[in-house]
Amino acid sequence: MTGIFVFDMDGTLLNSMPLKAKIFAAELAKLGVNQRTSREQFMANAGTPTRRTITALLTQSRKTKKIEIPPEQITEMIKKIEGQWQTDIYKAPL
Repeated sequence: MTGIFVFDMDGTLLNSMPLKAKIFAAELAKLGVNQRTSREQFMANAGTPTRRTITALLTQSRKTKKIEIPPEQITEMIKKIEGQWQTDIYKAPL
């Protein structure tokens, strides 16, 4: 018996980066971070751990606003972003 195995690295059949960037930006907007800036940063830092990208954006935003969040809140934000992305990705057309 011969079987077929299809393995898709993200971007081959479906590019989920714009969707994840949208979710990422929406979460950071709740903290007062500019959505356009955070979406652009997310796309520019593809492959960088999400925690590092969030921390960099919050550091940047602190220059103009007082945004202080504890590390555990960043962890919860990452879980929320990942969970929403996993839910939405199954709805995406191929």
